[in-house]
Amino acid sequence: MTRKRKLFSPVHRFILVLALLVFFFCLVLGLFLENRKTVIQSLEERLSVLTETTAPLKFMVLSREQGTISARFRFYDTGGKELASFEQSWPGGELTLDSIIIPAGTRFLAFPCRIFTDAVAPGEGTVIFDFYDRDGFPAIYDDPSLDETLRHDLEVFFARARTAADYSDDSEPEPGVYGNAVHDLQHLARFEPGVIYTLEYHASGAVEIRE
Repeated sequence: MTRKRKLFSPVHRFILVLALLVFFFCLVLGLFLENRKTVIQSLEERLSVLTETTAPLKFMVLSREQGTISARFRFYDTGGKELASFEQSWPGGELTLDSIIIPAGTRFLAFPCRIFTDAVAPGEGTVIFDFYDRDGFPAIYDDPSLDETLRHDLEVFFARARTAADYSDDSEPEPGVYGNAVHDLQHLARFEPGVIYTLEYHASGAVEIRE
């Protein structure tokens, strides 16, 4: 009497299950990457309505004396409408403006986030998001050409910028759909009191300060 041979041995079954798992993993990964690519392309198309250069902030150093530096800051939307302003003094002689730069497809979005000095630690600096926060929307990017979808996109990036600028959190900012945030520091110690300077953000990610 001949014994029937099993069609699949335990080893063969294990290899088959493993191969199926690898196949489905690759399939899901491929769909995810394709969807990510489509999402980024769609985002880039929406962001194309934004100008290549924005000037959301103007400032003037009022004084630098007796170990204290004073300055005035004004915030603007893309059309040059003033959103808010404030004056403040800080201990120290070197003023630093910290911005959050976030990749958005092939361009970058930037958000002024806080001010500190050589005598004030970054975590104890003046947070400035609220001066242009309008119910979660970054008003420095406000423009009549924005539709609701793009406004929502900008709100998402703004929320990520606020999270990335939370110096009280020792952990790395969680990666978002379009990348991680990085910091760009502009030192204002060389700027003369009484002169108005403009902070400019470029779509390339460059940050510039001009008279």
